[in-house]
Amino acid sequence: MLLTIFVVLQFKDVESFKPFPTTVHVSITNNFTNSLQVDVHCKDNHDDFGNKTLKYKEVYSFSFKTTFLLPNKLYFCSVSWIHGFKYFVVYDQKRDDDDCEKECPWAINEYGPCKEKPGNVIECYQYNFYSFSFFHFTSM
Repeated sequence: MLLTIFVVLQFKDVESFKPFPTTVHVSITNNFTNSLQVDVHCKDNHDDFGNKTLKYKEVYSFSFKTTFLLPNKLYFCSVSWIHGFKYFVVYDQKRDDDDCEKECPWAINEYGPCKEKPGNVIECYQYNFYSFSFFHFTSM
């Protein structure tokens, strides 16, 4: 009983405390203008969901389980198109745990990714600079 109380008190917002891991479904919709085709590749340190080429309005999706006690799930996606190559953090458990309890919908465009939050609120971000340390490519 004391251990349970101690664990609950470690969280700043007790309402956001989730006693069990949940499954989160991430979806990314190609919303590039001029019907641009894009390549999307999502992964974290352990899971690689692969590359998918998306036509305008097509969706890339994947699912995973959140972690218990230590909110440390972190997924990145690279986005490449004829005029660019960028990446963004598609899921950060510390940032997204409350907004993406089960569904985490994104739309991507040339200017950055936008996440749909509860209440039909759209929050847009800038792409990050490309980092060679995260994505590793091998030549054939």
